[in-house]
Amino acid sequence: MSTIRKTATMLATIGDGDFERELDAAMLDMNRALLAHIDGRKKVKAKGKITVTLAFEMIDGTLIISPDIAVKVPRIPRSTGFFWMTTDGELSTEHPEQIRMDFKGRAAAGDVVVAPTTALA
Repeated sequence: MSTIRKTATMLATIGDGDFERELDAAMLDMNRALLAHIDGRKKVKAKGKITVTLAFEMIDGTLIISPDIAVKVPRIPRSTGFFWMTTDGELSTEHPEQIRMDFKGRAAAGDVVVAPTTALA
């Protein structure tokens, strides 16, 4: 009687190697997803997770092992928005305490602007 003592050997025999190939493909997909998430940026963290579950069932002296793979790839990075909230709960891109400056009389491109000066005597 031949016995299997290594988990890797047991996994390779499930479905004539189908499970092992599926796990290899999941690993490659994960690696590619991590690279895509980082996208060449420095100091960016990417996390993923592959969970292998082995369910065991004994029926009349026969052991049935049912494997499963759960893959969690990194979330797609998204930009954030920065807003202030008004007193009535609406959003604004302008700071509510910022003084609004009127630039209606501003100089056009190419105009000479003379700034007022204060002479110290």
